[in-house]
Amino acid sequence: KRDPDNDCNFEPCCCPQQDPPTCKNGPAKCCGQGEWQCPTFLGWYECGAGDFTKKGPFSEKCPIKDCKKDYKVCDNGDRVYRDPDDDCNFEPCCCASYDYPFCGVGKKAACCAANGKWACESTKSPEWFICDGKWTKDKDDFGEKCSDGPGCAGDIKTCPDGSVVGRDPKNKCQFFDCPECCNPYDEPGKYKNPFCFEGHRCCPDGKWSCSIGDGKTFPCGGGYLTSGFGKPCPTKP
Repeated sequence: KRDPDNDCNFEPCCCPQQDPPTCKNGPAKCCGQGEWQCPTFLGWYECGAGDFTKKGPFSEKCPIKDCKKDYKVCDNGDRVYRDPDDDCNFEPCCCASYDYPFCGVGKKAACCAANGKWACESTKSPEWFICDGKWTKDKDDFGEKCSDGPGCAGDIKTCPDGSVVGRDPKNKCQFFDCPECCNPYDEPGKYKNPFCFEGHRCCPDGKWSCSIGDGKTFPCGGGYLTSGFGKPCPTKP
C-alpha cells in the first residue's frame, strides 16, 4: 500500500524469511522490491535494474505468519501442520512405500500431497492424476514417498470428547494421546448418570472415575491419582 508519510509512494516489500545471503563486501540488505542484495566493493546496492543506492529505501525480513495450530492426519497416520512460509497451507503428506500401486504397463503412480494417497496415471491423458477428488498434473499437488520406512495404518480413534486422533509414526504407530478432557455428558451425577458418593474426577485419559472411598484418590489408567486430573470438555453450542 502507499505510504502517506513518504509522498504516497508504495511501501517497500519485505524479503523472504530464510537467512539472507553471505556477501564478501558487507551485509546483505533487503531492497524495496523484496529481494536480498549484496553490496558492491564500494558499498552500493543494486535495487532494481541499474538503480544503485546506499540509502535505500531498504526493507526488512517478512514477519512470520501466525497460522492456526490445527493439523491434518495423512493416510499413513502422519500429522502435518500449517506452513507459515507457504501462506499457512498444510505441509504436504508423504505416501507409504508399502502402499505403492501397480498402475499397469507403462503407467506411473504419483503421491497426492493433500492426503498421502497414491494415484495412478490416467489411461487416456498421460501425466494426469486424480488427487483429492480432482484431476491434476500440477507438481505442487504431488508429494514424495515417505523416507522413514513404512507408515502407520490410516485408521483413527474417537476420543471421549468426540475428537479423533491418528497414529504416531514416531511412537511405534501408537495412537496420539486424546485431549485431556472428559465428555461432560458422561459426568457422574449429571444427565441421569450414576452418582459417585465419594466424589468423581476426570482422568488424564479422558474417562470419568469415582473415588476409591476416601474422596481424594481415584483409579485412572491402571493406577491411582490424587492430582493431575483433566477437565470436562467444552460443551458444543
